[in-house]
Amino acid sequence: MFLIEVFGIGFVAFLQKYIFLYVGENLTYDVRKELYQGIIYKHLSWFDNKDHAPGILSNVLSEDIGLLNGMTTEHFAILLEAFLALIIGIILAMTYTW
Repeated sequence: MFLIEVFGIGFVAFLQKYIFLYVGENLTYDVRKELYQGIIYKHLSWFDNKDHAPGILSNVLSEDIGLLNGMTTEHFAILLEAFLALIIGIILAMTYTW
């Protein structure tokens, strides 16, 4: 019984990591695409500002958006695990103490 539980937990952990990886990469891609499209259609004088230099904008596209992936998926995973552990714990406590 213990081996079945171990393999089940391993499979669920793998599935969770894969799904969050997939969702996070899609989120990052979509945000980068929207930001890039917004930059492309700006007026040429918009780039004269020092805050809108091409190097700064490419840094935002590469690093800052990548941080979004880690923040959203990791925090969501922790919250989901805590919530499910609470619900399962309550169900098991009620089942065995009934």
